[in-house]
Amino acid sequence: GETAPDGDGDNSVYTNSLSKNLLQPNIPIEQVFKNVYTDVWNESNNLQSPVYESKLSGEEFILKPDYEPDYESEFYDGEFFPPEPD
Repeated sequence: GETAPDGDGDNSVYTNSLSKNLLQPNIPIEQVFKNVYTDVWNESNNLQSPVYESKLSGEEFILKPDYEPDYESEFYDGEFFPPEPD
């Protein structure tokens, strides 16, 4: 094999895409990695194809839900208390 092209910036194409996609609201974690694959493939002109493998099970996991927390009521003494489910 060959060394993957890292792009021109401080971070690799993969790292740039991962950091961007992790911040997207309402995207399941598996979709994050699928988006990263597509970004890297396109940005590297089809030269870099990241391996995507998953054995996740259970409920869908979303890193950044689409809501803005009310920090005054959800934080107490530096600890985060998520809102109670409806």
